[in-house]
Amino acid sequence: IDDKSSLISFYNTHIPVHIKQYLFFKPRTQLRYIKERFTLRQKVTAEILEELDNNKNPKLLSGDFNTQTLQPLIYKFFKRFHEAFRDTFCGIPRTINVWGINAWRIDFVFLDKLMAINSSIVDPIGLSDHSGQLVEVILPSQI
Repeated sequence: IDDKSSLISFYNTHIPVHIKQYLFFKPRTQLRYIKERFTLRQKVTAEILEELDNNKNPKLLSGDFNTQTLQPLIYKFFKRFHEAFRDTFCGIPRTINVWGINAWRIDFVFLDKLMAINSSIVDPIGLSDHSGQLVEVILPSQI
C-alpha cells in the first residue's frame, strides 16, 4: 500500500487451528492433537512477530488467528499493535459461526502504532464461515 509518504506493509495470516470439532467426544485424541498443534502455533506466531519486528515500514496485519481473545497467544499481538475493535469499542465482534452459534471471535485486524483506526464493523453478509471485517484506517500521512 502506497501512502505517498511511506510504504505500508500489509500482511494476511492464517494461524493453524488448535482443536478439531469432531474430536470433542474423544478427549484423549483431542488432547494429543492440541499438544501437537500448540508447538506449531507457537512457531508460526514467533515467525510472524519476527517478520513484523524486522520490517521498519508501518504495518497492517489481519486474518484468521484461530485464537479467541482469552487465549494467551493473541496477547502477543495486543501488546504490540492497535486492534481494530478494541480501539473503536464497537461492541463484541463475532466473526465465526460454530454449530449454529455465532459467539466467537477468532479473526483480527492489527495496525502498527504509526497508524490509527477510524472505524470498524463486522460485515453481516455471511459470504464465508467467517464474517468479514471492514476497517477504516488513518494512514501515517493523515495523522
